[in-house]
Amino acid sequence: MADVFISYAREDEAVARRLAKALRTAGFDIWWDADLPAHRAYSEVIERNLSEAKAVIVLWSKSATQSQWVRAEADYARNAGRTGGPVPQCAGPGARGSRRHRHLRAGARGRRADDGK
Repeated sequence: MADVFISYAREDEAVARRLAKALRTAGFDIWWDADLPAHRAYSEVIERNLSEAKAVIVLWSKSATQSQWVRAEADYARNAGRTGGPVPQCAGPGARGSRRHRHLRAGARGRRADDGK
């Protein structure tokens, strides 16, 4: 089971790759679709890893807001209580939601970075 599932639009793959590398360097077990096996149904593998991840990071960008896959993964994570809020790639008007961030080391539910705990 991964600590973190990274959801992103294909156009943002370079940013997702850098994030995955940084999180792995920090000691987190990461799953993102670069780890998809060639011989399995993608939707099954993504769904299993999404449901098993302790936390989900969604990289929001203009492309991501238009991706049915990213939106579905974000909705699933939000409903399961496994996302600390959006991580805007391009902060500015239209960035989705608030700018809350949770400490990944706080566990599956996390906590807000600004809550003082």
